[in-house]
Amino acid sequence: MVAPVSITRKSPPCQRKRGKNQERICRFGSFRSKEIISINAQVCSLAHTLVFLIVGIIVGIIVGIVICIRRFCRAKFTFALAGLVLAAGAGARPLPPLVRPTAPSVAPVPVKQARQHLAVMRAIRREKPEIFRPTAEPMTPVREIRAKDALEKARGLEFAKIVRGDPNRKEVALTFDDGPHPSFTPRLLDLLKTLNLKATFFMVGEKVDEAPYLVARMVQEGHDVANHTYHHVNLTKITPDLVETEIRLDNDAIRRACGLQPVYFRPPGGQYDDETVRVAEKVGMTTVLWTDDPADYVSPGEAVIESRLLGHVRNGAVILLHDGIEQTFAILPDFVARLRAQGYHFVTMTELAQHLEATRLAKR
Repeated sequence: MVAPVSITRKSPPCQRKRGKNQERICRFGSFRSKEIISINAQVCSLAHTLVFLIVGIIVGIIVGIVICIRRFCRAKFTFALAGLVLAAGAGARPLPPLVRPTAPSVAPVPVKQARQHLAVMRAIRREKPEIFRPTAEPMTPVREIRAKDALEKARGLEFAKIVRGDPNRKEVALTFDDGPHPSFTPRLLDLLKTLNLKATFFMVGEKVDEAPYLVARMVQEGHDVANHTYHHVNLTKITPDLVETEIRLDNDAIRRACGLQPVYFRPPGGQYDDETVRVAEKVGMTTVLWTDDPADYVSPGEAVIESRLLGHVRNGAVILLHDGIEQTFAILPDFVARLRAQGYHFVTMTELAQHLEATRLAKR
């Protein structure tokens, strides 16, 4: 038989029988190690809590900002954020939020009145075809517009009229007259979208009724839509009653097309008198003229159009161009690039008018 083997279990170092002093040291050392481990765990737990708290605060702030921005952007017809943009040279007054304006709600022209007006205008067209301007129309010279504006101010007349924007702001407004054209305007809108540029379209009511989908697209893409009368007629050659109906019928056509009531009006050819502007004011319209006209309607050549524009453009310029002119279409990319390189910004009439009004208020 194999003798049983006795196994002796060795105690851990701290449990072996030693002197009293050694036993005390061992126990004290064990206690100190446990205490340090416990303190480290508490510190780590506190650090994790602080990290989660900071992350939570940051996430909460971001979510709050996003919610505020989304609520703000839901405002109807709002196309720009409110900012602390100051009117240059007008003090430290911030601009109000940019909201696309709309003229006061006006009832559409009654059907019977509209039919009578169309019949009258057909008769006038037969008798005086020269007052119905074609696309290639002779425009009022810029110097004549400036002279008339100065004369009105000298006479103490205050009309709802814009010739130029704020001369202290490096911005220009591109405006296109006489559209829309089904075969040309879509290409122009595509180009403006590529250039990231918003413009203002002064449209003829007859043409709006032929291509209402183009007007809706203009609004969807952030452009301003404006009034250029229903028949594109020289308003100084017809009675005030007919002038009013011309403006209202064009507004009706634009409103049917996009749901927006226009607020800006431009008389065909820039031909207007005191009565014309008063009638426009009566129906809630602001008359818009221009500071720069390269006469693109006669197609003088791409180089001529661009040189005329670059040679005269200035702060607050309102540039008159025409929807449907191939030479204008061709020079736009280079012209826009050159002005942007000089520090100019392109704005709609809504923006230009708001900046102009903010500067006037700040100076009072």
